[in-house]
Amino acid sequence: MALHILIDGYNLIKSDAIPGLQDIPDLQRQREALIERLIEYNRLKRHPITLVFDATHAPGLLHRKERVGGIDIRFSRLGQTADALIKNMVDRQREQALVVTADQDIARVAELKGATVVSCLDFGERISRAEMMEERFFDS
Repeated sequence: MALHILIDGYNLIKSDAIPGLQDIPDLQRQREALIERLIEYNRLKRHPITLVFDATHAPGLLHRKERVGGIDIRFSRLGQTADALIKNMVDRQREQALVVTADQDIARVAELKGATVVSCLDFGERISRAEMMEERFFDS
């Protein structure tokens, strides 16, 4: 089974791991810019990616699921945090999950379930490396 990347969305946005996101003043546009970068990363790496957000920051998107450019986007339900949603997903996927977060509680639970945990900064570097490899390929 393919490695499934589960991303703590607002955690990744706030981490400043993806250059330029912090320069965008609007949270909705930050989400959109992150999704665009992940679509490109997914095109290069072909890993299933699920991006998870707290709906408390986007009440109109409560418990919404959508798929954009191959990226699954999930917003938590009323009374549920993105953290809890990620933990539930890890519980189902275990060793097949790669969790991107800076949240120590999510990381601890994920590791106990056998998932791989990657910091937001490390994942941002992976995205940058993949983009640079593609540029080198086309510049050659």
